[in-house]
Amino acid sequence: MSGTDDVQQRLIAPVADEIEARAHELSGVLIDRFRAELPELYPDAETFELGRASIEATLRTVAPLLRDGLDPAIVELPPETIANAREGARQGMPVGGLLRTYRIGEAAIWQIILSELAKRADGAADLALAVERCAEVMFGYVDVALGLAEETYAAERERFARSSAALRAETIAAILSGRVTDAHAAGARLRHDLSRTHVGVWAWLEHPPEHGDPYALLEAAVGELAHGARLGAPLVQPLGTHAVAGWISAAGAIDAERLGAVRLDPEAFPAVMIAIGEPAAGLEGFRTTHAQASSARRVASLARRHPGQVTRFARVELQALVSGDLDRVREFVQRELGPLAAGDDTTLRLAVTLRSYLDEHASRSRAAARLGVHENTVRYRIKQIEELLGRSVEGDTLNLRVALAIAPLARER
Repeated sequence: MSGTDDVQQRLIAPVADEIEARAHELSGVLIDRFRAELPELYPDAETFELGRASIEATLRTVAPLLRDGLDPAIVELPPETIANAREGARQGMPVGGLLRTYRIGEAAIWQIILSELAKRADGAADLALAVERCAEVMFGYVDVALGLAEETYAAERERFARSSAALRAETIAAILSGRVTDAHAAGARLRHDLSRTHVGVWAWLEHPPEHGDPYALLEAAVGELAHGARLGAPLVQPLGTHAVAGWISAAGAIDAERLGAVRLDPEAFPAVMIAIGEPAAGLEGFRTTHAQASSARRVASLARRHPGQVTRFARVELQALVSGDLDRVREFVQRELGPLAAGDDTTLRLAVTLRSYLDEHASRSRAAARLGVHENTVRYRIKQIEELLGRSVEGDTLNLRVALAIAPLARER
């Protein structure tokens, strides 16, 4: 066995295996470094996650090249990396920043490779041979990947710039920022009557789908929501790769209760989450209901609502108001509820009982009817609750009611 073959099997292959095994962990470390140096590339959670997925896919592509000593010129960009470059182009991110991530990532991974090789090498000659071989692969891959990423970015940027989607995205951004005051002109560009009543919608995926186009799935989900409420086709705009904003509009009043009651088929729309704002009219209403839907979306994510449910802003407004400072929320909930803030099934059942009891103005009979249990069951549970809290639940209950309402936000993810 030649020296190169021996070094390849004894030193480089184990290092490649280490990188592949730690790809998910390393991608988290690297994306944090990228965001610290280039924050403009990651304006939201969706873009951040897309960048992390791209890094992980790149590591899983590089590892076999190192392990098997392959020519890096044969590789293609992973789908996640292509998606990252295309999204950067659609959002107008500077191509220089996108390409700089490759150099930052290359330096970071190279440090890991050198450290791991040094641990395993038997002397300077051994290490030098391994470093030389790894350098050929790493530098070769980065050169190829940079070229492919730049080509992908340029092609997508050109396509997007010439499309009607660019005009729509620009118009919606201008409306939401308050730079548009002429509803008629903006509506003509969007082909959507902005003088009507609107309900803002956020649809998103907590995790990428296993198959299919995320945007098509989310667009269809917003359409299904409008159909379920017997309203017309919505206006839908992508937000990152795993979320869309939408506006369901009507010439007259919109029944938000009907919208909030819609349930998506989990088989047709797997893992799709929906949040909506309140009906509001005109250009200002278009902005307001969108902001409300965004707040409801934050609450739904923090509270880990089930896919298919519609989270309506009016029903979570209190949680939306406090969810910007989760540390304070957790302190308040723990102070007011103590052991009753735990997330196990038994404690959750007690918390639901207490909330119903307080909502029914301390009536055990009405709380029992609401919960579908015997009145004695409610009496027994209230006794358990008071023992856990170490105090009576009668009297001034405002803090207790607020703590119960926001408790889902306080639980660790």
